[in-house]
Amino acid sequence: MNKIYKTFETYTDSSVHRISIILDEMIKDIQKWFTDGKFSDSYSFYDKIEKSSMTTSTERFVMFDFFDDNYYYKLTIILKLEDYDEEKREIEDAYLRIKIYDINNNQDVVNTFEDNIKVSDINEDFILQKIDDLKKEVSNKEDVDKATDYNDEYH
Repeated sequence: MNKIYKTFETYTDSSVHRISIILDEMIKDIQKWFTDGKFSDSYSFYDKIEKSSMTTSTERFVMFDFFDDNYYYKLTIILKLEDYDEEKREIEDAYLRIKIYDINNNQDVVNTFEDNIKVSDINEDFILQKIDDLKKEVSNKEDVDKATDYNDEYH
């Protein structure tokens, strides 16, 4: 019995376990965004939040899909085991990827955000700001494309 307890104690003190707990907390927060948060005003949750389960991977992730009237979104947050600080017992860095797809054709990526961020930055307002920035870029690009088409057609 003592050996089993020590094995469990070693696991619960590992970076893998601690990162798993962090991802579980993120999942709870994300679910709140769609039920009680600002996300619920404009976005609909698509299906479920997927959490990585591969034990051999050096990265762990949370991924989920959502949509609004114009776009379909895929958001992924990745935590690397190598970024876990054993002394502080925390992880500071994460990788965020947000892809926006055309709602009528989920194969057409219209914009993407990919960057290293701080785990502490991962909150509803931060994510909404990134999405708004991406949507503005798409809108600006569409305006430029329309102007170019107009000039090509009439000049």
